Amino acid sequence: MKMLTIPRMFRSARTPDEAAIPAEKGRFRLRVGRRAKFLTTVVAATCVGVLVGGAAVNAAIQRFVGSSVMGHVIVTEDVASSHTSTSWTTIANENIFANITSTVLVRFSAETLCTGGSWCSVRILVNDDEAFPRAGTDFAFDSPSDNWESHSVERAYPTNCSSVSCNVKVQVAALGGSTFRLDDWTLSIWALRGPS
Repeated sequence: MKMLTIPRMFRSARTPDEAAIPAEKGRFRLRVGRRAKFLTTVVAATCVGVLVGGAAVNAAIQRFVGSSVMGHVIVTEDVASSHTSTSWTTIANENIFANITSTVLVRFSAETLCTGGSWCSVRILVNDDEAFPRAGTDFAFDSPSDNWESHSVERAYPTNCSSVSCNVKVQVAALGGSTFRLDDWTLSIWALRGPS
């Protein structure tokens, strides 16, 4: 009979270095200590065959590598919101600080409903610059003709959060007359130390 061994990095810590910090009504914040002891490797890639004007143009593949997690912030929201603007609207705004950082990794997931129009888009900014892969409104987070679903997006950004905290924003846009409704979302941000 084979025994299943769970790698050490995925086991629960005996003395977790984390604290649950309640935030304003409708939100819950979990901060994990900056000395998390597991290895992380992140590879973010943009699509490689983008059609522009009928011709295929090779987009750059970005690669980000981290050796450990220096900081982690999680923010949740359980109050639904609806958006109809084609302009980017900020729905989440959070800061993260770490002694040494080479990459900020961000994941946003939500229950969504996109109705009418074309599609509903999400982008992630780090220090007011779009994280990779940079797709702008070309990225469809959800589209019409369906019902409530769960969706997620993950982005990476090379930066240094050592002298000042890094700011992360999640923005949404409803394109072509769409209505974009979001509920029960989670924003997770990791500050990753570069390889030594």
